[in-house]
Amino acid sequence: MKTMSRDPDNDYDIDDGVYFAKEDLVGKRYAEMTSLQARQMVRDAVDDRKFKGARRNLRQDSL
Repeated sequence: MKTMSRDPDNDYDIDDGVYFAKEDLVGKRYAEMTSLQARQMVRDAVDDRKFKGARRNLRQDSL
């Protein structure tokens, strides 16, 4: 979770985050995903190719 927006008077803030059920984080061989695999899954789901350097920062060979 990360606070994305905060009211100037600190009356409220807006947090951004994502949650997954453990049973949804299963890899190709039916084993638990590593944290890298989960991160790549999320990245692939939202990737619209606008951030050209983003793919270089994550290892592709770990899937």
